[in-house]
Amino acid sequence: MSESDLKEKNDSKIYSEKVIYASTFLGGPLVTGYMLAENFKVFNQREKVLPIWIVVVLWTILILTIAYFMPDTAGSRFLLPLCNAIIAYIGTQHLQGKNIANHIQEAKPKFGWGRSLLTSLIGAIVTIAVALPLLLLVENLNNNIVSKTFGEIENTIEYDPDNISANSIDSLGKMLTQIYFFDDYQQKYVYVKKLNNSYNLYIPVVDKEVIKDFDFDRELRIFKADLQALYPKNRIVFNIVVDDIDNVLKKLE
Repeated sequence: MSESDLKEKNDSKIYSEKVIYASTFLGGPLVTGYMLAENFKVFNQREKVLPIWIVVVLWTILILTIAYFMPDTAGSRFLLPLCNAIIAYIGTQHLQGKNIANHIQEAKPKFGWGRSLLTSLIGAIVTIAVALPLLLLVENLNNNIVSKTFGEIENTIEYDPDNISANSIDSLGKMLTQIYFFDDYQQKYVYVKKLNNSYNLYIPVVDKEVIKDFDFDRELRIFKADLQALYPKNRIVFNIVVDDIDNVLKKLE
């Protein structure tokens, strides 16, 4: 077989629906776009290549947005790729089903699993390379946390100024000092979030076993009751956390 015959044979190869389905599951929508575009070239429908890439890029942006807001669970990590694959399969059948069937019926060549897996890997790498900078940008935009310190040893309150005013934090810092939660002996840190009419205080601990300590629990309940008395029109909630404010060990309401 001459070099020109080999090139012509490779140029006439297509990706089947099953290959596109599996490759999209592994590599994401960009893989779908690449494979459909290559098929359109073989089917002499080059005018459809650009539109399919536009659709796939928009689809990728949508999927990355959904992935960002979805809870990170084993189910979601499987569900999203599966939905991608199903959409790709249905879309391929709608756009190219007849042409693919005719191509296979005429015993023309198609790409095997080796090429498809490599394309999936490259697609996944490109998707990650695009997603990571966007994720870092979003995180930086959302990270609007500032802090205020109180007392000689600089007890700290961190907060989001878009959520609660600096004046409210100043007042809260004075109240925490008044009830001796903030003192000059042991430095404390609190993250504060206002939810409707309630002040949620997130208080970190190093050892999660401390929540089982009777004296620790009693002291916290006293602080909470004293602070609540100073805020009769607001609800005070103490959240005992470890490592991260989302990891709440105990809540006092």
